[in-house]
Amino acid sequence: MPNSKLEKNIYILYLFFLPFERFIDFDMPMVFQEYLFPKFSSFLFVLGILLVLNKRQYISYNPILKKWKRLYVFQTLYTLSLATILYFPLGPLYGEDTFRATIGGVIFWFVVIVNIYYNYYALTKLVTIDQVFKIIIASSFVLLFVGYLQYAVINIGGSFSLAYAVLAHYIDLLP
Repeated sequence: MPNSKLEKNIYILYLFFLPFERFIDFDMPMVFQEYLFPKFSSFLFVLGILLVLNKRQYISYNPILKKWKRLYVFQTLYTLSLATILYFPLGPLYGEDTFRATIGGVIFWFVVIVNIYYNYYALTKLVTIDQVFKIIIASSFVLLFVGYLQYAVINIGGSFSLAYAVLAHYIDLLP
């Protein structure tokens, strides 16, 4: 399969960048930056799931995934039914109604279900647990480096402050 190496590399990058914030600012509306792509790993997640769906290779039957799917359907129906019940006595409040207030939760839980599906697919077909541990260790070293650099900036200053400023200028990762 020609895409499996690309899928694997995207998943490895996705795992590596999970603890990082959005350090590359794409010029997008704030709604996308806040809700759809709050972290850089979100871009990789969307790209990876699109590749998986493009292959039309679905995961074989798994009772755990089936339970998550049922839970999502139940939760969505429950939320929408309560929004309907509460709409009549509450109506619109401050420009918001019960349906608009619930849409964010429904979308959020859909993304969670898709994320579970993607991670299950990748962990069973693309990478091994040993590779996952190596990625987590590498990501941890980068985070430790940034943390120690921040510590040196606070306690020592000088050249550490300059190095931190240069790093922060080129990578929007640092606070």
